[in-house]
Amino acid sequence: MSKYALACACCLLLFALEHASQSANAQSTFVAQETSAWVISGVALESRAENATQAREQVFNAARRVALTRLWERILTPAAQGTVPHVSDATLNAWVETVRVRHERYDDTRYAAILTLRFRPEPIRAFLTGHQIIWAEAVARPLLVLPVLTHNSSAPILFEGNNPWLEWWREAELQYGLVPIRVPLGGLQDLARVKGEQALASNASALHAISAQYQTRGVVVAHLDLLTSDYGATRALLSATHYRPRETVPPLLEVFYPDPQADPDFQETFRQAADAILLPLQEEWRRRNLVNPDQETEIIAVLKTRNAQDWGKLRQALRTLTAAGGVAGVEAELFGFSGAEVYLRLSLGGGEEGLADSLISVGLVLHEQGEDSLAQQGRAFLAETPRLRRLSFSDGTF
Repeated sequence: MSKYALACACCLLLFALEHASQSANAQSTFVAQETSAWVISGVALESRAENATQAREQVFNAARRVALTRLWERILTPAAQGTVPHVSDATLNAWVETVRVRHERYDDTRYAAILTLRFRPEPIRAFLTGHQIIWAEAVARPLLVLPVLTHNSSAPILFEGNNPWLEWWREAELQYGLVPIRVPLGGLQDLARVKGEQALASNASALHAISAQYQTRGVVVAHLDLLTSDYGATRALLSATHYRPRETVPPLLEVFYPDPQADPDFQETFRQAADAILLPLQEEWRRRNLVNPDQETEIIAVLKTRNAQDWGKLRQALRTLTAAGGVAGVEAELFGFSGAEVYLRLSLGGGEEGLADSLISVGLVLHEQGEDSLAQQGRAFLAETPRLRRLSFSDGTF
């Protein structure tokens, strides 16, 4: 046995032991992150009663209902939301695992706070399964939004000057669902990486640099052009272009007509433009990642490793994937190798699109077609082989 094959065997054994101990722990580090589908933040409520204690109780009761509604909007399709049976107060109380409070304010008869609620996933999954409702809970790697503003097709502004479009994104508390959104700080380092002209010109190196800085899986260049005519009428032209490794997303073009009386500072126009970008994006991700216990996708994937560094990348990716599997229904089993090729059994309660999304989120690309030699090698491990696919490490390029 070669030194490399021996090293691979040792890595395989170490990973198997590590994976076995981790799989026993249902609450993974991924789930514990604030990007969990089961955490609803920013529930701001206020109530008055005979005393502050009663007002506080009213706020907490209302917050559980508000958070549940937001949870359904996050993990269920619009059609499914209308089919969910009523949840009793006692059941809802049992579903809420923790409540965090910030910006608490109260006096003798009033209580106000902003709450973050974490739900227990297991009973909610059982509830939805029992009512034959499919849902999505896999959280995507974040996307970075670059809001570029122009006036009458003037020089583009990103970080170069006053950009109220960028400020809107920074200050907005986005509650859009399973695709987290990051907005750049706009400091000197960001300005050095990408300028407005580069963003509109699709400068791949500049976009990749700022995406890497903010550790996102891609960039959305959101260009808003405010056009004012000689008669004072204003149109807002929105174009949104997505740049993601191994993914092709059609560009978005929309036209808005701001009311200068009702929306003089364009805040409502900014909100409508953000909705036009983010709501379809969230819907598409949710559609691709629906968890369906009645639909099982299983494949054998083969990844060629070149050195110990690749093994380290694979182990980290599978740790994250398996942790996400506690949420998304993905299971990964590393069961063999041949030379430099590693064999994995991957399964998901849902379609192959969702499995591919889960893999790309941890830096692995699933290729649609296996090769004849790949099929022969795979059958050396299994008497009955599921679909065969090849994996590769993502190079992160757009």
